[in-house]
Amino acid sequence: MDEATFQAHAATLGVVLGDAQVERLWVLAERLVRWNRAVRLVGDARWETLIRLHLLDSLAASRQLRPEPGERVLDMGTGGGLPALPLAILYPEVEIWAVDSDRRKCAFVKTTAAALGLPRVKAVAARLEGRPDAEGLPGVEWVVSRAYRPLPHFLEAAWSYARRGGQAVALVGPAVLGPDGGKNRQGGVPAGEASTVPGWQLEAVDRYRLPGGDEQRGLLRYRRVSRETPP
Repeated sequence: MDEATFQAHAATLGVVLGDAQVERLWVLAERLVRWNRAVRLVGDARWETLIRLHLLDSLAASRQLRPEPGERVLDMGTGGGLPALPLAILYPEVEIWAVDSDRRKCAFVKTTAAALGLPRVKAVAARLEGRPDAEGLPGVEWVVSRAYRPLPHFLEAAWSYARRGGQAVALVGPAVLGPDGGKNRQGGVPAGEASTVPGWQLEAVDRYRLPGGDEQRGLLRYRRVSRETPP
């Protein structure tokens, strides 16, 4: 896939990229391929797979994750900086905290953010045990995850880091979303009814297919509420 095709595919998802942003994403992809030989950042680092299934999918989070300048985003279980680094390229005025328990992956995120000129990316090695002060993490307006934990466990963990009224966006596949509007089960909780998880209210179910293939993906967006608030 060349840069023009990538740009067109992103536009199909509603993501408008400038040429400079595409160039940065290409540098990110090249670094992912190179580092993946020593540190398992992604499962499949073949170029086409990396571009479509990782970078495009990460950018698609912006369909529901739309922070204002100066707000903070926490990427839980960032791995190879996905979706943190693509989102940082898309939203350069937003502070993005990329957290993973693997220090080698955090080193990749930190050095890559520096190479890409993304000073608002903060890479932190932490286990995300629900103690933001002890872990050196701030309260954030947005929490996002691609594959951190099964959905209910992600929401349970995210509650401790999101500010009151903050939002969480989960990038999910067909096993969660399903053909029935998002009511298949993952981890024992139906995704379409996950607002019953204490402290979260489901606000949006956004289904899409990745351009250049037929993979079904989805975004589930929640708003943080009081844990005493009935769904």
